[in-house]
Amino acid sequence: MSTAGLRKPVGEIYPAPMFAEMCVEAGVPFALSSDAHTPEHVGFAYGQAVALLRSLDVNQICVFERRARRLEPLGGIPKREDVSE
Repeated sequence: MSTAGLRKPVGEIYPAPMFAEMCVEAGVPFALSSDAHTPEHVGFAYGQAVALLRSLDVNQICVFERRARRLEPLGGIPKREDVSE
């Protein structure tokens, strides 16, 4: 699920809610993306994406580390001061 569309003329999260519902029904796991090309866009509008995922009853997301995928609980969005740099 990408928030990049919120920064573009389309003005919405990708994929469209109807397609996202079809993905949920098919058991497709989601990952979050902001398609950031500048530091200020990292994590852009993740709160909206998390709210959309929750409205679809999604309770876990894909996380990738060293090209290995794992599922993690869909938590809240950390405050900037809680993120280690």
